[in-house]
Amino acid sequence: MSNFPDLYRILTQTGLRLPHEIQAAWWRALSQSQWSECQAVYNLFRFYGGEMRVSRERWQEIVWQQLHPQRLIRTIEDLVKQRLLSRKMAVSLEERLFKAMTREGEWKPVKATQEAA
Repeated sequence: MSNFPDLYRILTQTGLRLPHEIQAAWWRALSQSQWSECQAVYNLFRFYGGEMRVSRERWQEIVWQQLHPQRLIRTIEDLVKQRLLSRKMAVSLEERLFKAMTREGEWKPVKATQEAA
């Protein structure tokens, strides 16, 4: 059992199927970043996954619209630049994100993502 906010846990465990080590490293890096875009992503996870209780449909909408794969990749790269996330962790995380994306850079439907994992 983790102490991650629900939205983060659902995305990283169910959607991306990340190992706990990568989930923890990414969360720790997001929480330590002082860069505005990293803070924005961190606070989206905190607000909608902890403090604000929302429906599953709303969570999906947030992930599809506000936590777009390209935004997450830019944020991961920012964390590497800040030396808060190792390149090795970033590559592992980005590989999972690429598997969850279409060629157009959009999220794949959940079923297709889970079959690719």
